[in-house]
Amino acid sequence: MGHLDTLPECKKPELKLVIWPDECLKYAVAPFPEEYLGSIVARNTAGRMIRAMYRHHGVGLAAQQVAVPFQIFTMDAYWTQPDKSKHPRVFLNPQITGVGDWTTALPHPGEGCLSFPYDFKSPVRRHDQVELEWLDFKGKVHHEWFEGYEAIIVQHEMDHLTGHCFIDRLSQLKQGIAYRRARKMRRRYFSGMKQGLKMFKAMQKGPEALADRNNHFEMLRRKKLTEEAQKLGEYDEECNRTSGHSEVVDPRPSSRYAAGARRLVQREDARRNDKRVQLPVHSEDQEGDERTESSGDAESGQR
Repeated sequence: MGHLDTLPECKKPELKLVIWPDECLKYAVAPFPEEYLGSIVARNTAGRMIRAMYRHHGVGLAAQQVAVPFQIFTMDAYWTQPDKSKHPRVFLNPQITGVGDWTTALPHPGEGCLSFPYDFKSPVRRHDQVELEWLDFKGKVHHEWFEGYEAIIVQHEMDHLTGHCFIDRLSQLKQGIAYRRARKMRRRYFSGMKQGLKMFKAMQKGPEALADRNNHFEMLRRKKLTEEAQKLGEYDEECNRTSGHSEVVDPRPSSRYAAGARRLVQREDARRNDKRVQLPVHSEDQEGDERTESSGDAESGQR
């Protein structure tokens, strides 16, 4: 009935997750050929998908998420609970044939997805009951109603099989916020992976290589700070020459070292405050100011 009690042994490499926004997640997959339902290909595919689901601590995994070109998804809703054991289920060529009258959503923070490995979640309204029709490895048709948490998982995986992600069901406003947040977290996730890989390679070479790497990054950081401080100092001096005041003007450069650079500039300005000399005002300007003041006084007297 779709259960897979013992995973078949397979010497092929482990399946890798497809990460959003990969184009593979936007296309629907074809039905699983009936002549391959009972073959070793179908069982090996299901076994590799179940291993990938457990390896990434998921409760469901669809074909697109591991680049499998057929309609198949796996599910084990409650294995993550401490008092539950693993009972994986496999669904071949599934179709939703009925839905309940009520809708529900997971409590905050909402649904997650293995294709969003940067801990991005959002609540989504779904039917609280769904009827699913699918095939097993022998080609037998099964029908079953799923409720609550299992119903949400089934609908989530069926969205994947039709080329949709859970964020596609959000409102336009929330969808825009979700896309921006997901992209930001994705950049942080992969930058952290790259930094960790570089650190791991440096650790393999020995403590001296790791120390050299840290010294290299510290030197680059100090160099960047010095360059930003120099730019800010030149901008400040130019403003002082043109405007005739000694206030520090902040151009706000778009750099993560800008805060440190501004502190360096303020520290340097505090040291040279006594050395700053105001530009003298030209005599003609003084005469012009006196004339305007005298004319203003005369007008006020006439009034």
